[in-house]
Parts: sequence; structure tokens; C-alpha cells
Amino acid sequence: MLLSALLSLVVPQQIAKVEVQPSGGEVPIGGKLKFTARALDAAGQPVPGAQIGWYDNAMQGEVDSTGVFTGGYQGYSRVTAVAYVPGVAGSQVFGTALVHVLPEPPARIDLDPRPARLVAGSRLTVSAAAFSRHGDRRSDPVIFTSSNPRVAAVTTDGRLRALNAGRTTITATSGPATETLALQVLPNTVARITLEPAMSNVRTGDVVKFTATARGAAGRSVGDVAVDWAVTAGAGVAEIDPSGTFVAELAGDYTVTASIGGKEADAIVHVAPREVGRGIEVRGRVPITMSAAEVWVHPSGS
Repeated sequence: MLLSALLSLVVPQQIAKVEVQPSGGEVPIGGKLKFTARALDAAGQPVPGAQIGWYDNAMQGEVDSTGVFTGGYQGYSRVTAVAYVPGVAGSQVFGTALVHVLPEPPARIDLDPRPARLVAGSRLTVSAAAFSRHGDRRSDPVIFTSSNPRVAAVTTDGRLRALNAGRTTITATSGPATETLALQVLPNTVARITLEPAMSNVRTGDVVKFTATARGAAGRSVGDVAVDWAVTAGAGVAEIDPSGTFVAELAGDYTVTASIGGKEADAIVHVAPREVGRGIEVRGRVPITMSAAEVWVHPSGS
């Protein structure tokens, strides 16, 4: 009995497991979650003298020496508590908890394009991207509405159609974030569209800036109105942005179309491949008698 009592005083209890509470959780970016840990023996009793250290294995946040986790980036982070008995080699035992760092809600919405005026009969698609207050791109859906659908109607995904002369406000909403677009619809007096340049000969990667002007029956411009751009690529690959800027990745013939108030105009772009190779200039000759060798030529040619 005496020997058993002495051994219990000399031999420290073994750590069987580490209990981490809570076992997991969710925090927003910048939010905090407090963890606690206990070192337990095989009987589930606390191990006297055991100490706890903390660390995490991801960049989604960090945990301090007291077990407080702070969310940093969206994603998952595994918080680890290591229990050990000071002075006892190999006594480390680990316990973990999984934390989900939630993304911040949308704080702003970027719209492209942002038309101020449309001609009745015009169609245009407005793209939207939601961002958090720290500039992280969000995947939340953006819903569009029109304050006056009789003037301009818009689908929930941003396909805009100008119907009648007047004014309306287009609103894009994503979570708590909103963005508005004041829109004026003009009467449709468009008789034709002039598109410049009408024909272009370029190489792959070259940028072509197109300009479309809506004109009335007398040939006068109806003013600065939004244009719906499209490109027919055929077997090629090209794109044109809402400002009329065209670029092709592959050689071929492309048709650029500008639409205003139900009228259209086309332009042709001939794209040739870009030659990127350079000729080789022989600066000297050196005989090589070995099966493998390196030859370094000095810039002077010697």
C-alpha cells in the first residue's frame, strides 16, 4: 500500500485525451470565438499539472494563447489544443475543433455598363458584381427591379428593355447592399446608325475601339445614348465590352454589331495571326567533338 501511494505521488498521470469546447463553430470575418480545453486521463478525470497550448493550421484566422480564435478570411480553420505535462517527455496529446469563418455580407454592388440614357426599343444587359466591405468578391445573387416598368422593364438578372419615353430608377439588390441607376428613356427617332470604323485589318491581340452614333431621319445625332454591342466570332474567339472595345484571341473574320432602338449596324474585322518569331543570326561556328557539351559565346563574339 505504501509503495502504491508513493508511485502515485512520483509517476504523473497519463493524458488520454484532450476535450475541446466547443467542438466547432462559426464566426464572421473579424469575429471571435472562445475555446477551452481539458486534459483528461483514461478515467475521464482532469490530469493535475497539465498545461494547454493553442495553434491553428490555416490562414483563415488565428488563435491566441488563451484559446480565443479570431476569424480572418472566409473558409475553414482547424484549431488545435495541445495538452502536456511539463517535464514529461512524450506527454503531448492533441484535441481539435473546426471553425467555419463566414464571408462578410455584400456591402457594395458594381454595375457595368451604367447607361444614363436609352432610346425606346433598346435592349441592354447590365452585369452586377457584389463585394464585401473589404473588397472580397461575393457570390450572392443580385436582383434587379425597375421603379417604373412602363418606362423600362428589367428582368431579375439585369436584362433591360426601354419601352416608353420617361424616367425610371433601376435598383440592384444583394443582401443588405443596394445600387441604383437613374435612367432616362428617349423617344425613338433613330433612322440609322453609323458605325466606325466600318472595316478593320488587325492582328490577334490588337485593340479596336468602335463608335456607334444613332441618327435621325435628317442625319443628325440623337445624342449620347447607350449601345448594345455584340460580336459574331464564327470559329474564332473574340469579345467586345460595353464601351465598344474589341479584341480577338484567334485569327479570323468577325462581325461587330451595334444596336440602338431596334436599329443595327455592322462592321467587319479581319484578324491575322500575330508573328512573334525572330530570325536567327549566325555569329560564329565552333566545332564540337564531344557527345555532350556546352558552348558559351561571349557578347564580343569570341
